[in-house]
Formats: sequence, C-alpha cells, structure tokens
Amino acid sequence: MAQASRFSSVCRVWAPMYRQVTALALARAPGLDVPAAEDAVAYASLRTAFASYLAHDNRGRPIVFIGHSQGSAMLIDLLSRMVDTDPALRRRLLLAILPGGNVEVPTGRLVGASFAHIPLCARTGQTGCVIAYSSFPAVPPADALFGRPGQGVSLQSGQTRRTGLSVACVNPAAIAGGTGALDPYFPAGRRAAVPWLPIPDCTPPAARPPVARPGWT
Repeated sequence: MAQASRFSSVCRVWAPMYRQVTALALARAPGLDVPAAEDAVAYASLRTAFASYLAHDNRGRPIVFIGHSQGSAMLIDLLSRMVDTDPALRRRLLLAILPGGNVEVPTGRLVGASFAHIPLCARTGQTGCVIAYSSFPAVPPADALFGRPGQGVSLQSGQTRRTGLSVACVNPAAIAGGTGALDPYFPAGRRAAVPWLPIPDCTPPAARPPVARPGWT
C-alpha cells in the first residue's frame, strides 16, 4: 500500500506474489548468504509470474520494474537474464526502480557489472535506465549487507565480485547528481479528502547527508 499503490495514478500496477525467501530463512543465513536452492525457488517463481504477465497482461506496453530489498535483488537477476539480453524487451523498459538490492557498476561508470546494456539513470527524463540506491547516513561499514558490492543482498542476485565495483547510488530527487530534498507521501486513509498526504520539511536541510554522484557508493 505505502510503497507501490501511488504508482497506480499513472501506471497499471501488477504485483506478483512470488515465493520469496522468508524472513526466518534470511535471519538464519549469515551475511544473507542464503542457500542457492532457496534463492532459485524465489527466482523461478518470479520468472514464471513475469512470463505470465508478458503473455497475458502486458500487450506491448512500456514497463516500469519496481522492487525493494529482496524484491530488488530478484529483479536484478530477472533483468540481467531476461531483459538485458533481449533487445525487444529492453525497448519496452521504461524504468527500473531498485532500491536496497545492490545494483553494481564498475567504479566510475554508469553501465556494466549487473547489466551489460541497461545503464544507471543520469539525467531527468531519461528512460530505459535504473534508479538504485541504498540509504546510509555515512559510508557503509565494511560488513554492511547493503551498499557494498559482492556481499549481503548482492548474493541474492548471484553477484559475488567485490573489487573494482561500486553499488549504484542514483538520487531520485537529483537524477543528474548532487543533493535534493525528497517529498515523502503516505496513505491518508479512506476518510481523508485526498488519498495521499505529503509531510513537508520532515528532515532539516542540515541533517540531510551528502549524496554521491551516480555510479558511486
């Protein structure tokens, strides 16, 4: 409700109930290094759902992929296997929004590593690209499950390389880089006059952390 439904004002939201790795299984996996068989079940479930969507619901329309955390990791895997390698599907890719999943690029570049052809977004209005980030108030610690290549949530999409790579950081409030203030919206409830309410200035400017340039952690 809070994360996806606002997109329904401009999109047809299609949300598959895939067989994700459970919270208990994640808690038992050191460093999110989930057994490959469990990740395979989750990916196969999502892949089947996406194939059904393409066959019965898409009808050639542009696609926005949206995930979060494990969902982003599964979409990184799906995009790399099914979309990045297929020029026809790449042409349908309008945008991918993948926070908390560790999209990886060679340090200083906008494309490579996670995807061979799908770049990070680098300017307002750009399409066929990825917005991805992991939020930290400072540089992520060495053992972080997010924001560090080749570890943590990266392992759920089969990304194990740690050197020469950065976890993507695209600020959705300043696509071209630099800083920007986000406007948070929350569901207002059924009895409210409007379905969504903004909370302006919820974070004082002085408390906002610096935001890295696209392609850098």
